This record gives sequence, C-alpha cells and structure tokens, in this order.
Amino acid sequence: MFNSRKIVNFLIENFLSDFKKQFNEHPVPYIQDLRSLSIAWLCTYCGELVSKNNCKSIINFVDKVLDSEDYVTVGWSRIPALLSASYIITKKIHYLKILQRDITCGQSMNRLFVIESLSLISPDINFDEDFKSYVEYNIKHNNSFADECIILLLSSKGSLSQKKKWVKSQIKLYENNNSLDLLKELDQGKFVRRYHFKEIFSDIQEYILFNIFTYPKKIKGQYTLFKGKPISLVWKKNSIYSHSLNKIEFKI
Repeated sequence: MFNSRKIVNFLIENFLSDFKKQFNEHPVPYIQDLRSLSIAWLCTYCGELVSKNNCKSIINFVDKVLDSEDYVTVGWSRIPALLSASYIITKKIHYLKILQRDITCGQSMNRLFVIESLSLISPDINFDEDFKSYVEYNIKHNNSFADECIILLLSSKGSLSQKKKWVKSQIKLYENNNSLDLLKELDQGKFVRRYHFKEIFSDIQEYILFNIFTYPKKIKGQYTLFKGKPISLVWKKNSIYSHSLNKIEFKI
C-alpha cells in the first residue's frame, strides 16, 4: 500500500548510505552532489515525514565530518547540502553560518555547490549583514557565480525596500564589475534571466523520481510524489512549486 512516509525515509536512508560509501572518492563524482541535495530537498519539503532515526543519522554524520581533522581540506566541500539539511532539521544557526561563509571559497565549482545547497533553504535565510557581506565579497572580487549569489541573496527573507536599497548601494561602488549589468537591470525593475536554479531543482526531482522508479516492487504509487496533490503526501505551504528560485526570470 502506498505510504509517503516510507518512501521519503527509504530514499533518505539509501541516499545517505551510498553517500557515505563514496565520501572519500576524488574527484568527487556528481552523483554525490545529487544524493546530498536530494536529502536536503526531502528534509525541506517533506520534513514532517522524515523519521527521527534519519534526522539523527544526518546530524551525526555532519557533526562527525565537521569535527574531523581533514574537514578544512576535504570534508567542507563534500557536505554543503547536508549542512543545509542539518539546518532545516535542527534550526541551529551554526550550520547555516558555515554554509553562508563558504560561498566565498576560492574554488568556483565548490562555490556553486554551496550556492545550490543554500538555494533550497533561501526562504528561511534572513537578508542580514553577514549574508550580504559574503555576497559582496564575491561581487568585489568578480568571483565566478557572483550573479547567482546576488539572486540567492535577493530571494532571502527581507523587505523589498531593503533589497532595492542594497542593489543601488552596490551599483554606486563600481564603474567596472562583472555583475554591474545584472545589478543595473534589477535596479531598473527589469526581469533578468538565469537558468541554473531551475535546472538544479529539476535535476534533484528527476533523481528522486528515478530512484523511486528503480524500486517499483518496494514502493507503489511512486508517480504521485511530484503531483499537485499526492495521495498521502502533505506538502508544506512553502513548497518547491512556489519557491522564489524555481524559475528562470527574476526581478525585485
């Protein structure tokens, strides 16, 4: 019989188990990012269905990596999405602050993974000075994916007037900057087109669906997981379908 709780926890348990098995592989295979992002997705949008055991397993693993001797050289770049999941589960600001700080990292692809991990929980992140300072660092240094950082910041919790004021303040700072065109278009109230957030959200959902379809005898009714009204799956009001980053055009 179809059981949403069993589906969600079956997926998380398997994703986390496989993630641990390949944790030390180098270079990190993309499937690892998808596994951990899918765990974060399920914790964010099916949180009430996640078992205490799975919550504990995620937190214990993340804390173990954070405390490991090689965290600063290896571990930090592998667990951004699990940090996101840990924040959603516990609401401990410690996990979020680590994640926000790491968007200033020197490696562009690692920075993108951190941005992706933050994107799922951006509606729960405050438009505050710490977050702004990290985004401003990437703008100032013309770092790769600075534009995505700007879109991410503007999707966080804060007033429209605050965000408009911030955009204007950034424009005044620069005569030449890679993000200046984006900032000016936003300031003018124009729609700007960026595809990556929509693409990564789609990749996560496709990966989860693929894993459900892989086990048809164990899980029935799998096709309903992403429908508007799943058979027994209760979505949060702030669902993926209304997520402010689940689109390709943005404006303030």
